[in-house]
Amino acid sequence: MGSRRLFSTRSNLSVLVLGNGAAGAENQALGLADALQLPSRFVRCPVPAPWSKLPAYLHSGLVHTLPASMSLTGLNACANPDIFKAPFPDIVIGCGRTVAPVSVAIRRLSNFRSFTIQIQNPRAPRSLFDLIVTPEHDNRSVLKLLAPSNVVFTRGALHRVTPSSLNDNANVLQDVLGPLNQHVVCILLGGASKHFPFTIDMVRDLAETLISQLQSSPVPLTVVISSSRRTPSFASPLLMNELLAAHTQGRLVMAVDVKLWTLPSNLPLLAAAHSIIVTCDSISMMSESMAANKPVFVAGTRMCTGKLKSFVQSMVSHHLIQPLEQFDTIAADSEGAAERPFVGLETAEIARIVFERLHKHRSAVKSFSCSHTSSAVTVPTTEPV
Repeated sequence: MGSRRLFSTRSNLSVLVLGNGAAGAENQALGLADALQLPSRFVRCPVPAPWSKLPAYLHSGLVHTLPASMSLTGLNACANPDIFKAPFPDIVIGCGRTVAPVSVAIRRLSNFRSFTIQIQNPRAPRSLFDLIVTPEHDNRSVLKLLAPSNVVFTRGALHRVTPSSLNDNANVLQDVLGPLNQHVVCILLGGASKHFPFTIDMVRDLAETLISQLQSSPVPLTVVISSSRRTPSFASPLLMNELLAAHTQGRLVMAVDVKLWTLPSNLPLLAAAHSIIVTCDSISMMSESMAANKPVFVAGTRMCTGKLKSFVQSMVSHHLIQPLEQFDTIAADSEGAAERPFVGLETAEIARIVFERLHKHRSAVKSFSCSHTSSAVTVPTTEPV
């Protein structure tokens, strides 16, 4: 049964998206909100110190017990205190542990009418949320043990990459750089993280791989580099200098660094690329890259540890990404989209599940029956999976 028939409301549903200032986390929450196709409001309200230093389970539990005691829980420092007042949203979406207490407070203050969705492991009691959406690599065994009924697992991170969003951005990069008639290699650079040391040697290895391809490939290349806010200052200049200094027999048509903050998102690069190279420090960037339905090659696979290593190994085993060492522009050109597994609609599948769970959520149903008019409307259908 599709989401269109699963839930009928008496007016438009409202969605509140909570941001914590981290681009990757906010992008996941906004991606789910997009897939729901409902009116939404975005509010950035990370919990400030010293409350943010408390263990997540302790802070969220305190908020659940004393939801109206804003000064005791630190929520009085929220830049948008109106979110703690009626009318409350029908759906709350948060990502990351620092916004989890905010979701918990809204759920309690709304008398459990707001349906709260927490993306990523909140590291707090699972009973404090109506639905938890988390990647398989993120402490799956613990989550399954403690709350199997309200936890949904995803293969990768949620995102805003869909066939329609790629189509909308198909010509953006060409408008910036001019005609792109050659094989376009999009390089997404991240930064150092707990499980990944972003080093000069890794950037040099990336440059050597590209230069080797340029020297042997009959396909001329245009290389477009995107640096994120976390990218070390040495990375992009070093990569550009190595490429431009190499003897590539005229195969390098263009090498340019398109700063991410000059574009609304990575979507224009993903739409224009024939193949994508991404550093393996960010599961969000790798998930977005796979959703573009292009060949994806990951740099630094031998350096990542922990959950990054688990994620990369899983994606390689499912033939969704390849290590950078296997980068081949000829193979990338010859590999048809129909031959690659397409994982771009996972966010839409989660949206469908949200409507299913919302249908069963008694508090939400009661909220609609008490506060809205009696004329039924139809919940929009998400993209099929």
